[in-house]
Amino acid sequence: MARPEAPDKAAVCWWKKFQITVAGLSKTKAKEYIFDQAFDKDNHESLLDFFEVDTLIPEQYSGRTTAKYNDYDKVRVLRLDNGEIISVGSNMVIEDATYKFTLSEDYDNLLDGINKGVIY
Repeated sequence: MARPEAPDKAAVCWWKKFQITVAGLSKTKAKEYIFDQAFDKDNHESLLDFFEVDTLIPEQYSGRTTAKYNDYDKVRVLRLDNGEIISVGSNMVIEDATYKFTLSEDYDNLLDGINKGVIY
């Protein structure tokens, strides 16, 4: 049964106070994205349906970053769009990253065992 809307704008509806934690995801950016994509206030299980293997959270919403090492054998000279020239050697770049829901092999085997009735 769906909960009624709050009677006034000052009140906060239960789903707006809902918290979600997924290891490796931003608690704010990812939550907003997931709610925008999957939340249906009339179906409380709609959020659970979102959490499927291979679901992607785009880099602008995941809050994840990855580090990439550029190993150059010599210094490179770059000309920027504004005409400035810079020299660049080996460096580290931190980039926003997409998040993909996956299952570890152990957890996947556990679920498979439960489904087959081997594990109770």
